[in-house]
Amino acid sequence: MMNSCFLEKLSKPALTVLVPALILCSCGRPVDMERAKDEAEEPLLTESFDKCDFSQGWNGSFVRSELYPRGTGPFASFAGHGCVLHQYIPDNSNETTSAQAGVEGSAAFAQITGMPFVDEFYIEWQEYFPEDHDFADGSQKMMRFTYYEPGEEDGSEINLTTQNENTNIQLFLYHPRGSDGEAIDLFVNTGIAIPTGRWVTFAVWAKLNSPGENDGFARAYMDGVEIAALEDISNRGWDTRGWNIMWVGGNHTNDSETTQASSRYLDNIRWYAAKPDVDLLAREQ
Repeated sequence: MMNSCFLEKLSKPALTVLVPALILCSCGRPVDMERAKDEAEEPLLTESFDKCDFSQGWNGSFVRSELYPRGTGPFASFAGHGCVLHQYIPDNSNETTSAQAGVEGSAAFAQITGMPFVDEFYIEWQEYFPEDHDFADGSQKMMRFTYYEPGEEDGSEINLTTQNENTNIQLFLYHPRGSDGEAIDLFVNTGIAIPTGRWVTFAVWAKLNSPGENDGFARAYMDGVEIAALEDISNRGWDTRGWNIMWVGGNHTNDSETTQASSRYLDNIRWYAAKPDVDLLAREQ
C-alpha cells in the first residue's frame, strides 16, 4: 500500500501562500460578492508534500533523519495521496518527534497573514494511523498553536492530542496567566478513539478572547463532525498577544519507553483565517 522514499537534502518548491483578496468597487461596477467570498475562504497556507518535501513557507518543519531505519524515511507514497509525511517512532523511545510540519515566529506569520500573530485560525489535516500503531500511554500530540518570543512570558496555547493508548481525544488550552492572575487550564475529554487503518480528517477552529472578556472559543472536528467545544471562554486573560507558532505532528509521550516501533502519516494540511463554509472532507467527496 505504501513505499517509503527518503530525501536527505530538502529542496524548496514555490511558496504555497494564498492571501485573501481585497473587496473593491470602482467605476460604479457591482462587486461579485460570491467570488469575493470564495477568495476570502482560500487557505492562507497549504501543505500536501507533493514533491516528497516541505514547501517553502513552512519554516518550522523539520526531520530527524537519524531516527529512521535504513530503507525508510520521512516521506512515503500512498495510493490516492501520493507523497505524505511519515512520522516514525522507534522502539525503546520516549518524547520522540521524528518529523513535523509547522510555521514559527512573528516574521513568518507576518509574511503569511499580514500580522505578527493571529487571534483566530482554522486548520484541517489528514492522518493515517496503521491498525498496529503503538499509541502512547501518555499523550500523542497532533496539533498546536502557541506564542513564543525570547525574553517574553509564554502566551496562549491550544493542543489536540490522543491520550491513554488512543482512548481519549483531548482538546486542551493553556495560558500561564489568566484574567485573575491564575493559569488558564481548560480541556475537553471526548472519550473518543481515532479510527485506525484509514485516513481521518481532523480540524480545529479557535479564537482568542478580547482581552479581559469571555468571548473566546475552541472547537475540534473529526471527519467533519464536531467532537469537542469550549464556548464563551477566556483563553488568554488580559494578554493582547495572539499565536505566532503552529505545527501539525507533535511528540509521542509515554509514561515509559515504547515497546515497538510505529509509524503515522500526515497529509493535506490547510490553514485558514477562519472556518470556511465547506470543509476539506466535503470538498474531496
